[in-house]
Amino acid sequence: MGHSLALQLALACAFPTLALASPDQNCPSAGSESVQLAGIEARLELRLEDGRLLRLAGFDPASSTPSTPDGEDQAREALTQLLAGHPLTITKLSAAPDRWGRLAVLAFIGDDQPGGVAAAAIASGLGRYLPEPAAHACRAILTTAEDTSRAQKLGLWADPYYAVLAASDLAGFAERAGTLVVAEGRVASVKTSPYRSQLIFAGERNGSRGSQLLSATLLPRTIKILEAHGVHVSSLTGQLLRIRGLLDLRFGPEIELLSPDDLDVLGPVIAPALAAGSK
Repeated sequence: MGHSLALQLALACAFPTLALASPDQNCPSAGSESVQLAGIEARLELRLEDGRLLRLAGFDPASSTPSTPDGEDQAREALTQLLAGHPLTITKLSAAPDRWGRLAVLAFIGDDQPGGVAAAAIASGLGRYLPEPAAHACRAILTTAEDTSRAQKLGLWADPYYAVLAASDLAGFAERAGTLVVAEGRVASVKTSPYRSQLIFAGERNGSRGSQLLSATLLPRTIKILEAHGVHVSSLTGQLLRIRGLLDLRFGPEIELLSPDDLDVLGPVIAPALAAGSK
């Protein structure tokens, strides 16, 4: 399992050890409000009898794909069965609905259930972990659930469309423009400027400008969070990373990392000097 830069930055040889309380200590394990479920919408939102529409925070539901054209229906049926006959409680994570009228929540069908329904749904392969501030406290629980379902090829992980993309998989990137993807690769170099930094992943260059290499962009606000935890972007050179976010193909495959929660360092960690071949 990977180490979240935001949550578990204690990486020997490459990063300084940080004495941070685990955010999962603050991940709710039970809801604070009892609700009555009226139904489940196509994108796995929960419709309550009082009319409210709820979105499970930290949860990106499975979509239909060319390989699984009824994927949304399958996921909806599976979540319906998961919730059937159980009392439902929620903890609201947003004060106001989003532009689609949804409230972000953690939902629970029992007590002592860290991560709640989102974790159970992800563990069943009904969706992926979605990095977002509302779900930050439960990140490790949700990513562990994802790792487990991926290893067992449950639900969406049995569909090749949802495979974790290698940094060199240009054909895979071409099919997924504008979608949320998960990709893995080793950072070959880091480009920095006052306005942004780019992680350039190792891979084959197609064309003199090397525009086909996967890159990840970090804006100053994300960089500041990393630096506040003792991690400098330049230290990521040589590291094997898993990143996730919306894929932009306008200038080659590129993913903007909106927060440190979009980024995991996968072991073993390689010190930058060793990765560069220094003795």
